[in-house]
Amino acid sequence: MNLSVVNILIIENNFVVVRFSFIFLVYKGIKINNRYCLKTTTQIKMHVRFKNINLITKDWKRLASFYEEVLGCIPVKPERDLSGEWLDNATGIKKSHIKGIHLRLPGCGQTLEIFQYENSPDRPKTVLNSLGFSHIAFIVDDVAEKAREICNAGGKVVGELAEVEIPEVGFLGFQYLSDPDGNIIELQKWLK
Repeated sequence: MNLSVVNILIIENNFVVVRFSFIFLVYKGIKINNRYCLKTTTQIKMHVRFKNINLITKDWKRLASFYEEVLGCIPVKPERDLSGEWLDNATGIKKSHIKGIHLRLPGCGQTLEIFQYENSPDRPKTVLNSLGFSHIAFIVDDVAEKAREICNAGGKVVGELAEVEIPEVGFLGFQYLSDPDGNIIELQKWLK
């Protein structure tokens, strides 16, 4: 264990809260031969919140421009140009070299991370029922108009515009499209 990431936070009534990186553990001190030994009693779960989605592309500047111009994402500087042994170890990819940028998603503080590796294998076409992550959704004022903008900017239609009433939720108009790389985008408009 790397002791540099251990912090003792509270000592009270023979209980100690210790932080190991992002995990908080509660220990009860047991006195043996005038020394305290620690016995784990419970683990406190860390607060978790969503941070970003990552898209890997062959041309990060082209794809970032698409999301900025068509969907209103905002660049978050600095642009990334990452490489080194630390990245190789973190990704499990030898001689990794990543370039790209984070784009703030409209309406929230989270980002869409658009990165380009120096070398990336091709991937099979994404379809909506593929295992794993399927699509990213945006709420828009006019689904048909935004779909036209996506297609004019190099995206493609995946499915038709559909409208459905979801009981106790509201009326939904939505359509699936893809960005220029084939990543699926869902456009939604909700009416209550």
